Formats: sequence, structure tokens, C-alpha cells
Amino acid sequence: MFSVYGSGHVGFFGGTVRQTNVPEILQIDCNATDFYKKNAAYPTCLFFNPYDVEKTVETDLGAKNTDVYDAVSRTFLGRNVSGRFRFSLPADAARVLVLIPAGKQYTIENGTLKAGGTVVDYRYMAKTR
Repeated sequence: MFSVYGSGHVGFFGGTVRQTNVPEILQIDCNATDFYKKNAAYPTCLFFNPYDVEKTVETDLGAKNTDVYDAVSRTFLGRNVSGRFRFSLPADAARVLVLIPAGKQYTIENGTLKAGGTVVDYRYMAKTR
């Protein structure tokens, strides 16, 4: 049972939130609390910049090569990258980064962007309208 006066819900934050190189900009794991997920999903992280200026944020992608897709701007910020990855985060804005294993084949089906058959962006074609 969750209560606004209790502290039982605080444990969720330990598995969903990580610090970045910029104070007050957090990396939030969007998949960690998706209890109703029906389909497979690639790692997805939310970043929000509360500052009045653009910031450069760094995140660790690990050793495997990755394509980094921003679901907010509907663009790839990096392809076939690994390790420490730096990206710009505009002032008072958010990015939702989807981390796709490099080498996946991309397809567009009914306005949905898929990588290796897994949905990356349900509204991909909205970018061109």
C-alpha cells in the first residue's frame, strides 16, 4: 500500500534514479517501474535540464556499441558509440534516450520506428508532419 504520508515508495527511487555529471540533472530509468509492460523494450532514460542554459550531460553506455535515439526530438544523437557518451541538453528541456544495440535493422511500420523488431518510437512519422 502506498501512502503520501508513508515512506514505502522511497525504495523505487534507488533503482530508477542516477546522478549525472551535472548537479540537479538526473538520469531516470523509464523501464524500471513499467509494471504493465507487455512488449520488450530497449533501455530508456529520461533527463531534464532545470537550468536557464544548455548543459552537456555525460552518461555511461557501457562497453557494447550502441545507437542513441532521442524520443523527444526524434533524432539519433549517436550511432555505434560506447563508453562515456556526452550530449547537449537544452535549457528547461528534456531528452528521452533510447539505447539500442548497434547493428539492429531499422524499419518503419505504420508510423512506428522499430529496431530489430522492437518498438523504439510509436510516433516516429509525426516528425515529418
